[in-house]
Amino acid sequence: MNEDPTTYSTSVNDAYAYPVPTSAVVDPTLIMLWTFVLVTITTIIVVACWQLFKKAGKPGWASIVPFYSSWVMVEIAKLSVVWFVLLFVPVVNIVALVVIYNGLSKAFGKGWGTTILMLFFPYVMFPYLAFSKNVAYAYGADGMLAPANFGVSPQIPVSSQDQTPSSVPPTPPAAPPSTPIA
Repeated sequence: MNEDPTTYSTSVNDAYAYPVPTSAVVDPTLIMLWTFVLVTITTIIVVACWQLFKKAGKPGWASIVPFYSSWVMVEIAKLSVVWFVLLFVPVVNIVALVVIYNGLSKAFGKGWGTTILMLFFPYVMFPYLAFSKNVAYAYGADGMLAPANFGVSPQIPVSSQDQTPSSVPPTPPAAPPSTPIA
């Protein structure tokens, strides 16, 4: 047999008849690592959506039901059924996702900046919307926009030392001295 490693046998029974590139072999540890990362990210988003749905007055378990969770997001964003249907149309679903995320952002008193961050970093923004004390659902139980919740952060109590008594009117500024015109 030829001992030169650069030549390959053409025999059918020879296991080395065709070269196998080493890049085709995937390390099982790498597969396990990626699986762990994806499961962790998915779990974070599901738990955050559960809390987000509860914050909006919807059932939290809806976050684990595949298509129903998308429907609930459309409901929370106060959008038409059309946007839910458009999620199933290729290419158009990207636009629909942007509109739905923007509706979610506005439903929780945020704007386009939050929408863009939700598109690129959902594993950060969904927990932010769900667990932040500064974020409240902007619609009341009747489905109408509640101005008290829209874009308003909670009031921070002011200490009594910082307050001026309201019974004493502020002193007006002193008038400039008048000079006679000659």
